[in-house]
Amino acid sequence: MWAIFYTIVLTVSITEAIPRTDVTVSGLSSGAAMTAQLHLAFSSTISGSGILAGPPYYCAEGSSTRVDTCLYGPTTLIPIEKLTSQLQSYVSAGVADPTSNLKNDPVYIFSGRFDPVVFPDVVKLNEKMFSSFDTNIETNYEMRATHGFITDNFGGLCEFPDLKYFINNCSFNLAYDVLNHIFGGNLTKPTKQVPLTGQFVIIEQPVLMNPESINSTNSKKIDIFSYWANWLKNSTATHKPSFQLQPLKLPGLTETSSIDTSGFDKEGYVYYPTNCTQGKKCPIHVALHGCLQGKWRIGDVFAKKTGYLEVAELNNIIILFPQIIATQTDPSNKDGCWDWWGYGSPNYANKLGTQMAEDQRSTTLKKCQDFLKKKLDCGGRACYKCDRCRDWYFDGSDDCWHKIHDWENWTMGNWLVFRFGDWKCLWHHRFHATCSSNLGYGAHEFILRDVNDDEVASACRLFPNHFSSNKKIVRLPDGFENLIWVCDK
Repeated sequence: MWAIFYTIVLTVSITEAIPRTDVTVSGLSSGAAMTAQLHLAFSSTISGSGILAGPPYYCAEGSSTRVDTCLYGPTTLIPIEKLTSQLQSYVSAGVADPTSNLKNDPVYIFSGRFDPVVFPDVVKLNEKMFSSFDTNIETNYEMRATHGFITDNFGGLCEFPDLKYFINNCSFNLAYDVLNHIFGGNLTKPTKQVPLTGQFVIIEQPVLMNPESINSTNSKKIDIFSYWANWLKNSTATHKPSFQLQPLKLPGLTETSSIDTSGFDKEGYVYYPTNCTQGKKCPIHVALHGCLQGKWRIGDVFAKKTGYLEVAELNNIIILFPQIIATQTDPSNKDGCWDWWGYGSPNYANKLGTQMAEDQRSTTLKKCQDFLKKKLDCGGRACYKCDRCRDWYFDGSDDCWHKIHDWENWTMGNWLVFRFGDWKCLWHHRFHATCSSNLGYGAHEFILRDVNDDEVASACRLFPNHFSSNKKIVRLPDGFENLIWVCDK
């Protein structure tokens, strides 16, 4: 479902044992099913997971008629070997990452003994599947709990379903237990009320999604996890104590198109711990709500009352809370569940699925997250990788980008189109850009050169509003490719 995350690994962490990548994920119920899908399909960038009261990977096999079996069993009708084989076929087809990545990854699996929604025996099949990949599994099956997110201070009674929030007070901090296992077992546990002095921010989810990347096998497309992670990390690059996240707008995207294609709500949440707003490098954990727990129904209760924020603040972990919305038709998802049976896409369990791709951008966000501290002559921020200004990005097609890279062979018509035509509209400032260049959409210098009469005539004909017979043609200098830098393009 998430076409949402370059390959830089955080070198700073508050634990000695950390996941092998900067992005991990956990979720409840349908969020747990999505968590399994994400970890197994995007194991190059996701390196730990918490599967809380949800069915195993690909359990429904793309059919809504199998949903009940995946909730209540019997487990004899859930063929784990077949489901694992399906994952391996996705790996062979290049639409899931190699399962060898999963070795030693931390996986936490929870099921309450009195769960009436997803029976414990079904949840335990996750252990069977993940153990086949030599993951580091911790299980929690003995709690006398119902179906819900378990806390130590909020929610309904432990043994009875809380139909309002699906959060249950069992005097147990499940968020801490999950994150502590994922991050190596040395996290600081909240023992009293934790002042949440970081930034809890509402984010516009449609701007995090690029529909053009969905259902694309082009390896140069940025997955959603990477995209999200980059954006979240770049948002803190100013290193200002008074850091405030600003809305991110991407050209060519509408809220309706993003929602209709993926099921995502218009808004989600992110929490930046205090230290993460002041320059500290922090890993990202994606926390996925369950059915009937989205913003559309319970607001920010799942984000604020499950215990994630307190653990995050004490241990410098950015928490991203994506939100799914309920829909009645096209697709039908009346309870606002994550797609684990194929309601949104037949590719729901691999990297081509729209929600899978979106979530994954969160993880890939990590890959091109850092700027060098040096300032460039243009005032922009330098890329950590190439030293060039990274305050612009290109939002056009691959064909158009290849044409731009072939600039040495451009005709005069190409130069004119780039300077005054449609191509210029494909360059945009990045979030928090400081580059002061206004010369030309990704380029930081233009020169003028004399042109012959034929070129003037061509320019006047193609762009009568910009040229007359006494004007010179604007042209980029040699070395044009050294004046721009575009992520993953």
